[in-house]
Amino acid sequence: MTVTTKQTLRSDAEENRERLLAAAIIAIERDGQQVPLARIAADAGVGVGTLYRRFPNRESLFDALQARAYGIVLETLGSVAHREVTGRESVELFLKRTVETRSQLFLPWHGSPATAGAESTVLAIRIEQTVADLLSKGVHDRTIRPGITPQDVIVFGALMAQSLSAIADWDDVAQAQIRIFLEGISA
Repeated sequence: MTVTTKQTLRSDAEENRERLLAAAIIAIERDGQQVPLARIAADAGVGVGTLYRRFPNRESLFDALQARAYGIVLETLGSVAHREVTGRESVELFLKRTVETRSQLFLPWHGSPATAGAESTVLAIRIEQTVADLLSKGVHDRTIRPGITPQDVIVFGALMAQSLSAIADWDDVAQAQIRIFLEGISA
């Protein structure tokens, strides 16, 4: 019976963690990075003590948000990397998905503070390597010209994931920019 209780507590704790992170993303977008942590807890429907038990300070919350965002990016890259498409098509799919998931991407590339968490560091390295693999695939299948770096794709993706407020239909504009970028990296 003790084991079941621990599993239930772990599940509840994980559910609270995810609610806090989801609420934090919305609150930061709405109120900025200095939003009171108590507001995030209230938005998540948990007490502020629950937030502080999980994230003792703003930096630990930001690190968790960054690691979560890197996880989303890696998940996207993983789904793209396993498709039977050209390297260029892989980069295109990755960029389009980045635009689609932009509201969940709390990353230094998108204006959030860089954190020094070990998990984030490892995930960032994996992202860069996976993008390098997509580019290598494209060079090998002759759909991407040599010399394009992972940083080129990552920076461009970060730029496309930042909606310009003066542009009413950012998704359409971003898709047009992605097409132009792809022409520029094509072999």
